[in-house]
Amino acid sequence: METTGNLYNGRNDGTQSWIEYLDGEIAATEADSVTHCLAQIIRDTLLSTDESRAAGAAGRIDTHYQEYLSSDPLLKFANDKGTAGFLNSLYELVFDVARLIPYRDALQDILVQLIVELRKLPPKRCKIWDEDALVYTKEPIFTSVLDENWNRNLPSTAGANSQELEKTCAEWVNFSAFLARCIQSNLNDQYEDGCKYPSFDIPKGLEEDHPVGVIRNCLVTVAVVYILLASSKIHYEFVENRREDSSEKRWGLDKWQLWAEKLKKLVDSEGMGSELGDVALEAYRKMVSLHSGLFPVTD
Repeated sequence: METTGNLYNGRNDGTQSWIEYLDGEIAATEADSVTHCLAQIIRDTLLSTDESRAAGAAGRIDTHYQEYLSSDPLLKFANDKGTAGFLNSLYELVFDVARLIPYRDALQDILVQLIVELRKLPPKRCKIWDEDALVYTKEPIFTSVLDENWNRNLPSTAGANSQELEKTCAEWVNFSAFLARCIQSNLNDQYEDGCKYPSFDIPKGLEEDHPVGVIRNCLVTVAVVYILLASSKIHYEFVENRREDSSEKRWGLDKWQLWAEKLKKLVDSEGMGSELGDVALEAYRKMVSLHSGLFPVTD
């Protein structure tokens, strides 16, 4: 997974938000409920210092799934064996927590690794939405929950006061960083258009004109974190994996050059802020290093 010192340079004031969220979920649910147990496992995992914590959490989640299945004998006769509801609860919790973990915090990597470890477990066959599926390994719930979260969380100035807007923008950046980590870790590979998100969100931040302010900085930051955390995967999908002399390859090369040039111009622009300017510069350098032939050599 790609990392950068700038992204992990400490935590911000939102560090405790994810703990408060999970504590609220635990307090509001019955001790044997799916949400209660999953929230407790995620909380324990993120607070642990054990190097094998993600693998341990995956095992605990799978054990709880088996207990959940046996708690209702009728579930074993259902086509999806109760899997759709269980996985939906799991991934909603994961994405909710990711939105509250600062985008610079390596705890997001632990959440990604948890999903990776779940996919290493022996798959269980079932049907979800009348299609053959393998629990954790090949199922439609992950991308469905991801799509819903991506579609409903884009920041908007409509009806929002400045404090609400700041919060919404911070959570959108955090969510986008987590999604970038998922893409770089190949978690989206099995899904059609699994790399579509940066193809929308990078142009929104680097190609569209926005007035100086919170929204602009948010959208630019989202574009930057995609490039910093998933640049090699994005470059592969949009450039390397395209047939030579194809229109798709030309599109990818044009976009790569355009985005890098936009980043370079933004580094010293008004209203960017020093931290965002620094990471924008780092993103630019990463893009150049991945395809140096597109950029002229300067002294």
